[in-house]
Amino acid sequence: MRRLAGGLAVLALAVAACGGGTESDLTTTATVPGDRVRFTLEAAAGTPVNAMQKAAEVLGQRLDAIDLLEHEIRVAGDMVIVDVGMPLGADIEAITSLLVTAGQLAFRPVLDVSQYGVSPLILDYYEYEQSTTTTTAAGGSTTTATSATATTTTLPPDLTKVLPEGISLCDPEQDLAEQPGCVDGDPNSATFGMTLSDDTAKEAWLADPETGETFHLAPAAVLGSDLADAQAGYSQGGSAGTGVPFGVATGGVGQWVVFLDFNSAGAVKFQEVTKELASYSVGDPRRRFAIVLDREVQSAPQMSEEITPEEGIAGGRAVITMGTENAEQAARDLAVVLRYGALPMALTLVRVETLTGD
Repeated sequence: MRRLAGGLAVLALAVAACGGGTESDLTTTATVPGDRVRFTLEAAAGTPVNAMQKAAEVLGQRLDAIDLLEHEIRVAGDMVIVDVGMPLGADIEAITSLLVTAGQLAFRPVLDVSQYGVSPLILDYYEYEQSTTTTTAAGGSTTTATSATATTTTLPPDLTKVLPEGISLCDPEQDLAEQPGCVDGDPNSATFGMTLSDDTAKEAWLADPETGETFHLAPAAVLGSDLADAQAGYSQGGSAGTGVPFGVATGGVGQWVVFLDFNSAGAVKFQEVTKELASYSVGDPRRRFAIVLDREVQSAPQMSEEITPEEGIAGGRAVITMGTENAEQAARDLAVVLRYGALPMALTLVRVETLTGD
């Protein structure tokens, strides 16, 4: 899935033998109408049969929605094998992205933000280290004082000192799927202090690679399962012509967007959380609401000044605005992924082949 740039606005709201093929580079495009391409995707060993079948169903719905010439999907053990008849000039890379994107959408309130590409968790650690100093007098009495200067140390930060209860550092010897919510504790890693296995029920430290911001996020308040529909469209204005802007949507007049409609339960959740966010003053990072897709922050706009803690945002509708690069295709692809729900498990692409005979 191409990354979605831009802001968010809310309106009022499987291993089987694969003979007969030759491996193809992911960026290759079909040059003959009717070329058949086989995508082999793998789930974790021992994934239940019903989960594999559900994944095949979701993938079939995604392909149906983009009107490919034909496709056939089958499950073989821990593999899902997808054969697709490709139209002339079809983009294999785009189809691959459509198949492997998990599609886990979550709306998370922002707790803190760092503008420097450093996890707020690391900054919390240094604040903790320089916070209090306790001294004991000769008579046994103690005095606690706040230090204004940090203690110089050559030891790497021990993030366990500032991790919330229920969240641990990731064990590199263990599968990430078995460590929901874990944080990278390797100081030599580029993702030090960031969440590696997202759990929507726990706090998380995630980044927006487009802006360079890193966020400390609260547990998800609204999920992709709270959506009733998602459709791509072209908006004539930043707020799709109606309603109250949720945040500052980039792009101005005329932009590709994804219109989100929440179900009744989702609409209630959305209104309640926006009431809470609106209680913070304009400019406070806690007035921001992050939209997260597959552990990546797509945007984190701030609630506009017009939204109050008494009303929040009613109507159960939201709009995700796209960036200018490939905006139309990105909007259509995202709408397809969100409309048919998330995959029940992660799938890894292990092979792409252009079939010459089957």
